[in-house]
Amino acid sequence: MLLLRRDVFGATIASIFATYAQIIFIAYLGIHLTILGASVLIIGLVFGLRNIIQILFRIPIGEFSQVTGRKPLILTGMMFYAISFVYMYIATSWSTVAFATLLFGVGMSFYYPSLFAYIADIADGDYGKINGIVFQGSDISTIVGAFIINLLLNRGILSLAGVFSLSFVVGLFGVIIIALLLPETLKSEFKVIPASKLSYLVNSFRGSLQSFKRMSKMPRLRVIYALQLIIAFGEFFLVSFFGLYIVLAAGYPFAEVARIIAIGTLILFVFKPYLGSISDRFGFKIPVAFSLLASTVLLVALSYFTTMIQIIIIYAVLRSITMMSYLAINGATAYNSSERQRGVAMGTLGVYVSLGRTISSISLGLTWYYLERTGRELGDSLLLVFRLAATIILIATGLVLLFSRNQSLAKIDNSEPVIPTLDFVSAK
Repeated sequence: MLLLRRDVFGATIASIFATYAQIIFIAYLGIHLTILGASVLIIGLVFGLRNIIQILFRIPIGEFSQVTGRKPLILTGMMFYAISFVYMYIATSWSTVAFATLLFGVGMSFYYPSLFAYIADIADGDYGKINGIVFQGSDISTIVGAFIINLLLNRGILSLAGVFSLSFVVGLFGVIIIALLLPETLKSEFKVIPASKLSYLVNSFRGSLQSFKRMSKMPRLRVIYALQLIIAFGEFFLVSFFGLYIVLAAGYPFAEVARIIAIGTLILFVFKPYLGSISDRFGFKIPVAFSLLASTVLLVALSYFTTMIQIIIIYAVLRSITMMSYLAINGATAYNSSERQRGVAMGTLGVYVSLGRTISSISLGLTWYYLERTGRELGDSLLLVFRLAATIILIATGLVLLFSRNQSLAKIDNSEPVIPTLDFVSAK
């Protein structure tokens, strides 16, 4: 059984703790800013901060994982998650929340490229299945964590600030547990041994733009990155604005945000490993295309179906098909880059994630601000933004599929010559 392998089990536990931090931070970020009196414009800009910082950090950190290994950077990312909750707890103005968001973005820059490279290291042809198992850990975290937070808030045991302080403690505990459980997976023959790790990291930052351009021009990866941009655009809009949608458009108290997320995640929990297997069986394009086209319908549906059960079902399906897309895209990136390039390939993929999310938060945030300034209610204007997001996803997906209809994504051999990203001395 795959889960009983130490490397898979360790990654699953890491996913549990990391996802808890992400769910709580993102779900309550907009609500916390609203309570502190931030304007719609400020909320949209703060949403974008954690993505802007990742544009700068993802490629260098992805490359650096070839030097340090995956485990140290995964732990570093989770430590940044924990520290960000300290600033959320002490925040009395939106500027402190903005700083916490930047720290969280740095954490994501360390965590995600390293985790995906880690999974690729251990996949051995089962990338989708192992990815699905690992992210089932994220479902466990979402379900249990959100239910507990909902209970604590509803019974008045914790305030919102108390949720942030509890999350800091959970984050520190997670760092300790993962340090004990997670094995290193980067093989010595694929490890980079520079003369100076610090100089290598500095040069990685200096050369990140060139690495980004180089990887983006690879025929195998170009269409993958374009589709990832669209996926991230829609996914970030949903997770960022969903809590505000529940409160402002659907009219539920903010304590219900956690419960809706938990129940929605629980519905399709058992199917997560199979979502990963879909891309292993049918390839990468078909699951991604289906997911993106279906998400446009569901985003519009949220404007018309606002009962609790309807919202939960729509949210569950949206999150599941979005996860299916991410698993397919991650697998496509892993299979279409050599093992020696995997760190920078995943880092570049992360930049496209951050670009999509940045475009989403800024453009749709500004649109919401404009609509609110025209005199519409916050909830009504937000529903219009949901429809606009669906339209953009539909058009962009159609264009990418049209121009890449002849693009094939074949698995490649690790013996393929490497396109160097920096001057280095290999251990091999």
